[in-house]
Amino acid sequence: MIKFAITAELEINPDQKSAFLHRLIRHRTSCLETEEGCLRFDILLPKGVDNRVVLYEVYETESAFDTHRVTPHFLAFRKDVEGMVVSRNITEFTLDDL
Repeated sequence: MIKFAITAELEINPDQKSAFLHRLIRHRTSCLETEEGCLRFDILLPKGVDNRVVLYEVYETESAFDTHRVTPHFLAFRKDVEGMVVSRNITEFTLDDL
């Protein structure tokens, strides 16, 4: 079955990285516990790069990802981290279980 995946490369204000990660972990838990279409939500911390966080998320469908982006917990998360994220780059993928 073909699924939908994204990577989100986030540059975080170095002074706020700890607070950002704490809030991100709560967000990940909400996504995995309440969104049926959210299959995976990994938080990756690149070695040697202190202000970067990469997210790897897998959804059953692109529609499930679209739903994710309008959930109350997603909107609250975005508001809470608004000043912490300097930049973000989202890449979308199809993921085939070959």
